[in-house]
Amino acid sequence: MTKRERVEAAVHGRPVDRVPVSFWRHHPHEEMRAETLADALAVFQRRHDLDFVKMMPNACYYTEDWG
Repeated sequence: MTKRERVEAAVHGRPVDRVPVSFWRHHPHEEMRAETLADALAVFQRRHDLDFVKMMPNACYYTEDWG
C-alpha cells in the first residue's frame, strides 16, 4: 500500500497492511514564517518517512491577537 492508500483505508474502516504512523513536533526557530515552516516539515517528513504530516502552526498563534 502507498501512504495515501493506507491512510484513506484506515479513515474509511477498511483493512490496511499496517496502522498509519505519524508524529509531530513544533519547529520554534522556523515556525514564524510559512516558507521556513514548510521546509522544516518537509525535512522532518523525509527523515522519518511518515504516513501523513500534521501541520504544526506557530506555537503561540492563539495569543497573538490578544497582544
